[in-house]
Amino acid sequence: MANAFQNYCKTYPPPKSCRKNLGIERKNMPQISTYSLLAEFIEICLSNRYDVTHDVILYKLDDLDIYTSQKEVNKTKAKKMVPKNHYPIPVIMLKKGSVYMIVDGHHRWLAHKLHKKPLNILEIKIPSSQTLANAFYTLDNNMKRSGLNFHPKLAISGEKKYKTCKLKMEKTPRPKIRKISRRKNRKTD
Repeated sequence: MANAFQNYCKTYPPPKSCRKNLGIERKNMPQISTYSLLAEFIEICLSNRYDVTHDVILYKLDDLDIYTSQKEVNKTKAKKMVPKNHYPIPVIMLKKGSVYMIVDGHHRWLAHKLHKKPLNILEIKIPSSQTLANAFYTLDNNMKRSGLNFHPKLAISGEKKYKTCKLKMEKTPRPKIRKISRRKNRKTD
């Protein structure tokens, strides 16, 4: 079964990058898939007083302390990916000191790691008083509260209502706001 799902984090011995993961399922992870979501995410980071740096190049990924936040990363998918020098939406990582935690882009990170290629990231430096896990959950909660669809699979399952954003892969439910606004327009005409 060459195409079967291989969870990189469940290999033995467990890779160092998976030992401190937050145990979050992929479906519950934020997905920053458009420029508008990326811009909103950066605003959320800045409102939390985190330093945001674009176009940081990481070399020798095997030598760096990089940890996943989700508990599974599809190694089969990552092996098939061709690493690029630049992605429209970068891999997003939190940084504290010399330690990184991936927020979004786990498969792209693993593809670069497996192919031993440098990786261009959006780096978010957090204060030394905060842990990487705490910073991740702070950002995740702020993304949920923003009303934008950073969690498309949660929106589809109906667990949370979001304002619509155009997503590349999944559609969000049609908001009820449209029906209300049409009724108001009819009354004013």
